[in-house]
Amino acid sequence: MGRVASEQKKCGMLLLFRFEELDNPDSVEDYISPLSPIDAEVIVLAREQGADLILTRDRRLRRRAYREGFETMKPLTLFIGAKMRGLIPAVKPLLDEMRRKGVSIREGVYQEALRRVGEL
Repeated sequence: MGRVASEQKKCGMLLLFRFEELDNPDSVEDYISPLSPIDAEVIVLAREQGADLILTRDRRLRRRAYREGFETMKPLTLFIGAKMRGLIPAVKPLLDEMRRKGVSIREGVYQEALRRVGEL
């Protein structure tokens, strides 16, 4: 415990991450119930880093983050919005990379996201 991945920089279509040590790992205990230890670390790291936004699909984490004063967004929403605003050239490579990394994306959600941005 005490190391959470945080976005370091965006290089074209590749998102790079680094691991951050928490300044105060003991504060994770304040957030664990009903969150998992990893989700609690996300809240603590966001607070320590002065983040405004937490990207997550997890409903419990989104609710708790909102109560703690953070905005939340699902990653697919971010990708679709970025494509529609011309900030990224394509969504499909990002979704495919997420799947390769073990993120579960239901086929219907995958297809609908690609339809919405004209990639299907």
